[in-house]
Amino acid sequence: MKKLELQDHQVELDSILDHRKRLDDAYERQSKWLEEREFSVIK
Repeated sequence: MKKLELQDHQVELDSILDHRKRLDDAYERQSKWLEEREFSVIK
């Protein structure tokens, strides 16, 4: 029973970490895009 709980927690943790990585990646892409747009407008 305890082993099953640990496995469930690990699955949930893996899901959270994966979601965080995808959000971080999306944020970086958006930030880079906005920076490029900013510099293209300034030129």
